[in-house]
Amino acid sequence: MKHAGLVFLLIIGVIWSGIVDVQAAPEIKIQVDGKTLSSDVEPVIDQGRTLVPLRVVMENLGAKVSYEHETKTVIIKKFTRNMILKIDSKEARIDDEVAILDVPAAIVSNRTLVPLRFVGQALGSTVHWEDKTKTVVIGAPQLIFDTKGAEQEVFSLVNKVRKQHGLQPLIWVEELADAARAHSQDMGEHDFFAHISPTTGSPAQRVQSYGLPGAAENIAAGYTDANAVFDAWMLSPDHRGNILNPDHRFIGNGVYCENDNRDPYNGFYWTQEFIKGEAVLLSPGPESTVTGRRLQVEGYSAEPEVELTVYKMLDKKTYSEKYTEDISVGHDGKFSEEISLRKGRGLYLIQVSDYDLRYVEYQ
Repeated sequence: MKHAGLVFLLIIGVIWSGIVDVQAAPEIKIQVDGKTLSSDVEPVIDQGRTLVPLRVVMENLGAKVSYEHETKTVIIKKFTRNMILKIDSKEARIDDEVAILDVPAAIVSNRTLVPLRFVGQALGSTVHWEDKTKTVVIGAPQLIFDTKGAEQEVFSLVNKVRKQHGLQPLIWVEELADAARAHSQDMGEHDFFAHISPTTGSPAQRVQSYGLPGAAENIAAGYTDANAVFDAWMLSPDHRGNILNPDHRFIGNGVYCENDNRDPYNGFYWTQEFIKGEAVLLSPGPESTVTGRRLQVEGYSAEPEVELTVYKMLDKKTYSEKYTEDISVGHDGKFSEEISLRKGRGLYLIQVSDYDLRYVEYQ
């Protein structure tokens, strides 16, 4: 995953007797991501450099901050990045890298201020000065996140741990991933974190809307990379149980990332869907009607060949006769074949596993 830049900004109240010699910068305004901020401390000029109050900016960018009074150290965290800044020092640390400030972080009216140039240069935000309006304009960083890459990375991690436990690998189902992506996006856009959606219902209902049988589901939020979310799921007994369930044979992962600094989960939402059985049907749908004898059957299988059982039904509980169709499966786990409803018109039941069966009315 890639981050075009993450900005961590802070203003923090402290009790300290060493106040730097600075000049007020009258009528200077601060704008973050199009919003004009108000602060009880105005920007100041120190040695020709503009210093800005950081807490008010940080709160509008979603960063979290703590302060160690004994060492006069400010600690800022946002997403996976950590910043450490000491009062009266020109040296700051961003993760494992050292950044040099033009002038030290300063205390003004019991608030910490930092050089404006450092905000843009070291922390990845866009910063520019509008002379006409005397405004410092700070643009929130935009995340560049490879969601499809993260989905495949989690998929690889799942199959790696299943192999370690002597379990068969899971088959990727793109339609199942679409259902997972839709739920992750639903959570992100409608500000909730739950298996039950106000609009799409339960995991089984969501997956069935994609023509698939009911599924087990893992969800997560706030994690900014595949390894972190996978580790969290493996530490949870229920989530780990889904990943290592020997009956689960199919999987789809869906990641949604939004550039919203105010989102309570950092804008990251993850959903993972599982289906049981040796094979799963995409078509025909759960309740289908056809007017011809020929029926196209498509789906996924964890085996090299699918034995399809076709029942001629008297009603939905009783069948009169049955027959089987053997279908070859491709290297990608997909199969597609046309079969014959050869027992005449009426109700049929198509079954590929104990977990997936479809009723077809031949009219």
